[in-house]
Amino acid sequence: MVRIYVLYDLAHSDERARSRVLKVLRDFGAVRKQLSVWELDLPDDPKVLGELVARLRVLARRYRLRVRVLQLCEYCASQVLELGEPLWSELSTEEIL
Repeated sequence: MVRIYVLYDLAHSDERARSRVLKVLRDFGAVRKQLSVWELDLPDDPKVLGELVARLRVLARRYRLRVRVLQLCEYCASQVLELGEPLWSELSTEEIL
């Protein structure tokens, strides 16, 4: 497995853009870590990461989004620290994007 973080900014409040980004992230099993930060554990297969990036790239161009995709090695993923409490329940089904 490969740990991936997706971070993004929406310059405007376009609900269509929000829902489409949410769908892509959920299609890959992403878990929200902060309001605009999602964590994914993907198979160690470059094609899967390539598909995620390709789908996000299309949305970034279409909706003028800023997206960063970070891939962490196993050691770096194990060093991620989470401090404080989330502003929402990470177990919630609430679809904040």
